[in-house]
This record gives sequence, C-alpha cells and structure tokens, in this order.
Amino acid sequence: MFTPDTEVLSSPEVWQGAMAQMFFTLSLGFGVMTAYASYLPDRSDHTHNAVTTSLLNCGFEWIAGVAIFSMLFAFSIQPRASTLSMMFFITPAGIAEMGSVAQVFAIGFWVLLLVAGLTSSISLVEALVSAMHDKFATPRVVTLLGFLVIGAAGSVCFALPHVINSGLQDDGTLGLTLVDLIDHWAFTYGLLIVGLIECLVIGWGLGARKLQTYLNEQSRLRLGGMFVVLIKFVIPAVILVVLVLNIVWLEFDMDVFGVKGLDVDGKPGMFGSSFAPNYDKGEDGAVSSLLTNLHVIALVVWIFGTFGLSCLFTGRKHKEVTA
Repeated sequence: MFTPDTEVLSSPEVWQGAMAQMFFTLSLGFGVMTAYASYLPDRSDHTHNAVTTSLLNCGFEWIAGVAIFSMLFAFSIQPRASTLSMMFFITPAGIAEMGSVAQVFAIGFWVLLLVAGLTSSISLVEALVSAMHDKFATPRVVTLLGFLVIGAAGSVCFALPHVINSGLQDDGTLGLTLVDLIDHWAFTYGLLIVGLIECLVIGWGLGARKLQTYLNEQSRLRLGGMFVVLIKFVIPAVILVVLVLNIVWLEFDMDVFGVKGLDVDGKPGMFGSSFAPNYDKGEDGAVSSLLTNLHVIALVVWIFGTFGLSCLFTGRKHKEVTA
C-alpha cells in the first residue's frame, strides 16, 4: 500500500475503479447528496460541508485500507478479487487466521459491516423516498412500504435462479453473480456516466459561474476561477477519457462471456463478475442470453433511473422539515 506499483497506472481499469470508488463512497451520481442537501437551511455553507465530508471520508478509508491490507498480507492472502469477494470470502479468511482472537474480530467485522450496510441503504432509500414524497405528496410510511416491496422483490430475483435450479452454481451462485455484475456495471460505469452528464449540464447548461457565485455568497471558503475550469473542462475530460479507454480495453480483451483480465483462479470474469460460473450457452440459452445482455440492461436502468429521480425533485425547503 505504501509502495505503489507505478506500472499499473497505465491500466484504464485502475483509474476507472478509483473514480468509481470515489463517486460511490461520497454518494455522488445517484441522488443521495441532492436529497440530503434539500434538508439544509437555505444559507448553509455548502463549500465547507463538501470539503469536510470529503476529508473525513478519505481519512476513514485510508485507515480502513491500512487495517485490511495489513491483515491480508500478514497472512499471505492475495487481494485479487471484486469487492464482494473481498468482503465475504477473502477478508473473513484473513480473520480466521488470527488464532484465539479470531472470533472477537469476526463478530466485530460482521457487526460493523451490518451497520455500514444499513446506513448506506438508508441513504439510498432516502433519495427515492424524498423524491416521491416531494413530487406526489405521498405519506412517507406509504412510500417506504412501496420501496420495501420493490426491494424485497429484487432480492428474491437474485436468489430465485439458484432455488429453481441448484445446478446453477460453481464458484458462486447465479444470484451472487448477478449482484456482482450489477455492482460492476451500475456503480463502475453508471456513476461515471451520470457524473459526466451532470458536469456538462451544470457547466454548460445551467452555468458553472452562477453556481460559483451562489456558493461564495454562502460560504467561508471562497471558490476561485479554477472551480469553473474544473466543472466545464477538466472533470468531464478526465471522466470521458477513462470511460473511452476502458471500453476500448474491454473490446480488445473480451471473450464470449467476459473480460479475461478479471479472472479468478484462471476463470474469466463474466462482464465484470469475478465469480464466473460455468454457464454454457448451448445448455442454457436463456441464462446465457440474460448474462450477455445484463451489462446493457444495468446501464440503461441506472442512467434513466437516476435522471428520472433527479426530475422528481422539487427542492424541499428547510421549513418543511421537522427535526
């Protein structure tokens, strides 16, 4: 971690993964920050809030990275898999090597993971609930119940293929593979695409200079002219280059089902999934057809869903919110 491998900086996947991680951990690109910002007073110091949130987030991630990777390398465990594999397989394997204190750390790890998952889920659901509540004035309880049903149905869909046919399992269940696929395409590509479009809309459509003026009127930290340059030119250019390079890289390093460069134990990752079950197109054409088109489905649903959510917002005022 403290001895970086400069050779990997030439890989588009590394830059894309870093940018996607930044977008995801800061809740950018899927309406969460819009929902939370709508609860703030009209004259909130948005610049100070953004800087504080970014610094705290990066600080905690740095500490977590030191802890996790130190443990993995101490027990000679190679962290060469997806986020889900690291979370549910590789990290627990490292904790299991801790001897007499393994159970204590295991309980602590799963409790913290549960809390992190719950808090993240609350923020994701809040973006949807807030939008529906603002637009259609539906009671929050009714809206929450509606999304609860949708979420439960989606969870069943991920588990159902394995329930119907237990043979759809090799390194991981089909349901876990679908989660991994959607995580890869929605959060890796979807967030960057939405971020790119938002920069173009704000920078060239609404006007980055107007946003800069408004923020400087409310904030102790003044934004200079570089803010406009970043929003209009630098950030869109960087995101676009990373996306294009990754698409080209995928096209040149892809077999029938996925990317050869994302393999685990010699098995190709299926469009970004590191579990890579052995699905044969001849034996189960329906499953193969679903998997080969799922990346397109995930991107379309994510992009249109995010912009549909943004269109629902009407800008809730602070006076309408009770503490």
